[in-house]
Formats: sequence, C-alpha cells, structure tokens
Amino acid sequence: MDASSYAVVVDGQVVNVVLWDGVTAWEPAQGEAVLIPSESGASIGWSYEDGEFVAPPEPEPVEEA
Repeated sequence: MDASSYAVVVDGQVVNVVLWDGVTAWEPAQGEAVLIPSESGASIGWSYEDGEFVAPPEPEPVEEA
C-alpha cells in the first residue's frame, strides 16, 4: 500500500507531517491527521482553517547595514 503525507493538526496548526497509508490503525497522540493534497506543499508551521491549508506569512526582509 502506498503512503501519503498527512498533517498532524493541533488547534489549527500543523505540528508534524507523517507518511501514512490512511488504512492501518494509527492516530496522532493529540490533534487530528489530515491528508495533505499533493499540490498544497503544506508543512510544519502552516495553519489549517476551514478545510484549507494556509501558508505562514513571509518574513520581513532584513536590511543590511
């Protein structure tokens, strides 16, 4: 069976990404496992809101002296 990427989401935040076949008995210690669509690119630090993964804001550029 092929494994897919799942986000472990706790309080709306992606705290881990795991490979899981979606069939074998498994559940995260806390939160929920949500299948990551291949085109999303979601990873740790992203948010999960209203069924969608949301990338964190881009950091502000640092000015060099």
